Amino acid sequence: MNPYVGHQNPLKEGQELFRKGLLSEAVLALEAEVMKSPEKAEGWRLLGITHAENDDDQQAIAAMMCAQEADPTNLEVLLALGVSHTNELEQTAAIKYLYGWLRHHPKYGTLAPPELANSLYYADALDLKPNYVRAWANMGISYTNQYCAQFKTMKIAVEGCMHGDLDKVYDTIKYIENTRNIKIDLLLCYGDFQAVRNGKDMDSLNVATKYREMKSFWIYYLGQEVAPIPTIFIGGNNEASNYLWELYYGGWAAPNIYFLGYAVVVKFGNIRINGLSGIYNAPNYCLGHHERPPYNDNTIRSVYHVREYDVHKLMHLEKLIDIFLSHDWPLSITDYGNWQQLVCCKKTFQRSSKELLEANLLLSCSKNSDHRIGFQLTCTANSPLLLNMKRVVE
Repeated sequence: MNPYVGHQNPLKEGQELFRKGLLSEAVLALEAEVMKSPEKAEGWRLLGITHAENDDDQQAIAAMMCAQEADPTNLEVLLALGVSHTNELEQTAAIKYLYGWLRHHPKYGTLAPPELANSLYYADALDLKPNYVRAWANMGISYTNQYCAQFKTMKIAVEGCMHGDLDKVYDTIKYIENTRNIKIDLLLCYGDFQAVRNGKDMDSLNVATKYREMKSFWIYYLGQEVAPIPTIFIGGNNEASNYLWELYYGGWAAPNIYFLGYAVVVKFGNIRINGLSGIYNAPNYCLGHHERPPYNDNTIRSVYHVREYDVHKLMHLEKLIDIFLSHDWPLSITDYGNWQQLVCCKKTFQRSSKELLEANLLLSCSKNSDHRIGFQLTCTANSPLLLNMKRVVE
């Protein structure tokens, strides 16, 4: 039985438990609140946020849908639904709610008029075949077609989370090349590449069971297909970690597909590319790489946590760096958006010890940045671009 049923103020109690990080107890208190006042959106919204914070996006979606039913235009609810559906790879639903957030926003409403509600993919995305839409939207490609005769220009496509859909991404790039009459020189992917070679690799893939699919990397690994353009990727938090560990110092994961390693620098043409695989986790940051397959419930997660040892290697770089790849967001990127709104949906985005790590790393890398290139880029998860890299010919 729920101990908070009959509590005088279960909403306030749930908020306090959430603040203390007692998420399971907070869920019980907030469930008591929605039983007490099912018509009020705030209780459902906070319950959804708590489930999301506890990495249970399905329960978060169920609670947020009840909140939306009580308050259809609540911006925080619409945004949270978009985020949770994105985490569940349910892109159509995610775009629906994010479009609703835009449409009801007092500042951005003019960007999403009601008559476009059923046309969520704009411009060239509408010309794509239906099964290519996810790859297109995920890449979010924009163009910086600037020409300067004295500079050598390199066009680089940047993909967010690949999730093993290599064939769709390469087909999309081919479509872009044909329709824009351009040639893309390099594809960068900054995490969640999912280089799954066989069924055994999926035992090392930390994703929900329903997402454990072979996808298409294995075809390229066996050489049945060859990547049409050079591809460089780093690791994220949804990877076949057993295989990437074999390439700790970097190496060819498949013909024309290069894994940048855990903390490595490579040079492509005259562009120096630096990457840090994995995500930050404070308890494991100062530990060594102790994980070995077969992984248990703990090591299957800690194996992709960034280590201080790897960060220090990058901090000792002396030569110039043009592009830095990270699966984690760079320091202060939230300053370029509505960070107050973001913190409302994800409390862990508040300033923490994680930012100290990112500050040390990114400031160190910035000291080595080549400010003579024509387009400066810091790669961040979920904000991909197609770039013209132009560097002075020395």
